[in-house]
Amino acid sequence: MSAHRQDDILRYTVDSRSRAGVTHVVELDLYDGNGGCTCEHFSFKLEEHLKKGAKPQDRLRCKHIHESRAALVDDIIAATIANRKKKPKKR
Repeated sequence: MSAHRQDDILRYTVDSRSRAGVTHVVELDLYDGNGGCTCEHFSFKLEEHLKKGAKPQDRLRCKHIHESRAALVDDIIAATIANRKKKPKKR
């Protein structure tokens, strides 16, 4: 499974492992940063708790949200490294 950033830094797509040709959309800014996903597990099991006011937490994130959050961290680290290479080091 691999998350792919879309037109917004907080929007990713993740291909389904179990169903060929199915792609889930993850939006990391939903539910106060918990994230939301179009997969069935999130839609039918997890989202209801967030709609009732549950605070963001790992147990309310499907595997696609976790994968997207990890990809976001990787993207931020890569961008930070690239920025550092562009700037001269101060002594």
